[in-house]
Amino acid sequence: MFKWIMLLLLATPVACVSGAGGGVERLNPGQFESTINSTSGALIIDVRTPDEFAQGHINGAQLINIYDQDFEQKVAALPKDKPVFVYCRSSNRSMQAVPVFQKAGFKQIYELAGGMNAWYASGKQVKK
Repeated sequence: MFKWIMLLLLATPVACVSGAGGGVERLNPGQFESTINSTSGALIIDVRTPDEFAQGHINGAQLINIYDQDFEQKVAALPKDKPVFVYCRSSNRSMQAVPVFQKAGFKQIYELAGGMNAWYASGKQVKK
């Protein structure tokens, strides 16, 4: 029984709120895609490298490479009144990017749990 409860908890998206900015919701690929599709004016931000982006990205995404020296400035220049959807390859970099979006003043932040690895594994479409 304990094992099933733990699996359920791990499979459920985790919402957390930070006082430094907006709330963050981690979504699985299906939830991420459906929330994008039902959100007017969504900003979809890919924080991977240009080479990774060119190999395939979520439709409508714009690239802001987390390794760029001006990453924080690029994030700060985005409109704060729109929900932001952020992802990378595995969730490592996107989770590192979330505090930057919070610090910049974003109130609605969605992070793709498992990143593009999970996106591909779930059979979701990409744009090249």
